[in-house]
Amino acid sequence: MATDLDSLASRVQQRDDDAIVEFAEYFGLCFRTFFISRGVLDAEGLAVTCVSEAVLAILEGKFKDRGPGSLRAWAFGLARHKLLDEQHERCERATTALLEEPAWPGLQQDQEEAELTAAVFGALDQLDETSKTILIRRHIDGRNFAEIGAELGLKPGAMRVRHHRALATFAKLLPDGPPRAEMARTPSRRFNRGGHDRYQPPIPRRGK
Repeated sequence: MATDLDSLASRVQQRDDDAIVEFAEYFGLCFRTFFISRGVLDAEGLAVTCVSEAVLAILEGKFKDRGPGSLRAWAFGLARHKLLDEQHERCERATTALLEEPAWPGLQQDQEEAELTAAVFGALDQLDETSKTILIRRHIDGRNFAEIGAELGLKPGAMRVRHHRALATFAKLLPDGPPRAEMARTPSRRFNRGGHDRYQPPIPRRGK
C-alpha cells in the first residue's frame, strides 16, 4: 500500500507507532538512496540518524504542514543539511589531522616535515585572504566559529559555509605528491616557527 504522506506527519505527531514505523521505512529508503548518490560512505548510518532526527523534530512540532508535498520537501531539506554537515566534518577532520604533531622522530622526519609544510604553505598562499584567515584562525589559532565570525563580520551560518568552502578549495590545492596520507603528519608548530607572522592577513571589510 502506498504511503499517504499528506497525513503521515500528523499521525507521527499523535505518537502513532505504526505511523513512525511507516515514516522510518519510507524515508529511510529515500535518505539512503540520496546519500549513496552523493558518495557518502556510511549512507545507511547517516540515513538512520536523519530519520531519527526528523521524527524527533515532528514530535517537537517543528514541521509545519503547508499542503501536499510539504512533508517530503521538508524531510529532504533536513537530509541536505545533514549531508552538508557530514561533508564539513569530514573536511575539518582531514585538515585537523594535517596539522597534528608527528609521532615519529629522526632526520627523515625533518626532511619530510619541511616538504609537507612547504606544500601546505603553498596551498594557503593560493587562497583568497578571507579563506586563508578562516583556516589559520580555526586550525592554527584554535578559535571557534563565533570568534572568527565576529572578527570577519560574518554570521554563524555564513561562517560555517565559508569555512567549508575554504577547506574544499585548500584540499584541491594540495599537490598529489608526496602522498596525502603523508600530509597528515605535518605539524602545526611549523606554522609558528620562523615566519608565522607572515600569516596575519588584513581583515577584509564587509562589502569589499
